[in-house]
Amino acid sequence: MLARAHRRTPPDHRSRLGFLQARVDSIPLPDRSFDGAVCLGVVAYLPSEATALRELARVIKPGGLLVISIYNRARLVHYLDVPLRLGNLLRRLVTRISGRRKGNLVEIDPHRTLRTFYLPDFRKSLERAGFTVRGSEMIPVELVTLFGRAILPRTIAERITNFVEQSSKIPFFESFGTMCVFRADRNAD
Repeated sequence: MLARAHRRTPPDHRSRLGFLQARVDSIPLPDRSFDGAVCLGVVAYLPSEATALRELARVIKPGGLLVISIYNRARLVHYLDVPLRLGNLLRRLVTRISGRRKGNLVEIDPHRTLRTFYLPDFRKSLERAGFTVRGSEMIPVELVTLFGRAILPRTIAERITNFVEQSSKIPFFESFGTMCVFRADRNAD
């Protein structure tokens, strides 16, 4: 992706732009390096959001913008997929009985884990890291599943998703989207 971004950058802009691969929880750049940052599809795969958010706050200038996405733990598909909910409940029960906890980690497959968040909790994490949340937008995706797998033909699923998207401005209903994108400003020190 870095090579692709470099190739797509117009030659007259290359002296002002740089591309870097680094860990979001350990960015090798000075404090207040950026006017803003976009962090989409990253936090869900980190063991902790707190370190990454503090690091993003460190490299973003006061007043700078952060756009960041999370997977919503209260997503609609979670409530509609009764077998998946029962399986998750059984897993939590077995974990509690056995004394092992994984926090808010949800097993997707043996090779990766996906973290989900309740929106108010993530908002508090942003605030603790030094950001003021200015807004958020829910993204309705993966509406109807059975045992965590899509069960409707794509065209029907797209129609349902479009309907949900139109309804997503209704105050209570909007909190059930699959993903949430937050817009937050970096506080002054």
